[in-house]
Amino acid sequence: YSWMGPTRIISGDQSSRRACLAVSSLAQAMKSLDRIAICTYVPRKDSDSMMGILSPLVEEEVNGTSKTNYLVLVRIPFADDVQNISMHPIDDAIGNEEAVTACDDLIEKFMLPSEVLRSDTIPNPAIRSFRKTIINRAIDPSMKEKIIITRKSHDDDDDGVHSAIMTPTKILKDGKDVLKKYRQTFPMEVNEDDNKKGKSKKKFWSDI
Repeated sequence: YSWMGPTRIISGDQSSRRACLAVSSLAQAMKSLDRIAICTYVPRKDSDSMMGILSPLVEEEVNGTSKTNYLVLVRIPFADDVQNISMHPIDDAIGNEEAVTACDDLIEKFMLPSEVLRSDTIPNPAIRSFRKTIINRAIDPSMKEKIIITRKSHDDDDDGVHSAIMTPTKILKDGKDVLKKYRQTFPMEVNEDDNKKGKSKKKFWSDI
């Protein structure tokens, strides 16, 4: 809950030598004293202030040439931003022993092997789709309206293609009975919102 946003680099205005020197000197002094600072930061005029930690960013000299020093700002929460979230016991939320067993079996059956979904071996699906689509259109111009979002795999179905980030077909087949049992144990129901009754349904461009 302490994550409050991206880290910022604080520097002086490049058009003002005095501003750059002030920030650089402060960073150098904090580095020498091995200190950090707590501050309030206002990103622009009339905007809300934020509280953060300032840490010096001092780069080593290269060939005797010193570089401009900066300050790193890490936003930290105010007291009102911190909330202690408590979770109810899992047994109270799920129910009886049969329901707990159904959840355990579902998790066990659909656990992915360690070699599946490795980011260092899976190509970007968007780039792969674009390249396959271009190749397909070059080979068969009549397929210009078709966009390919697939990849080849030895474990796929008869058509030999499936998405690069889909659950492996073998896991889906092996877990079919367990998934059916889970759905029977936890049937899905339509929960209507009383506040939305009588209100007209919103329409979106995708519905047209």
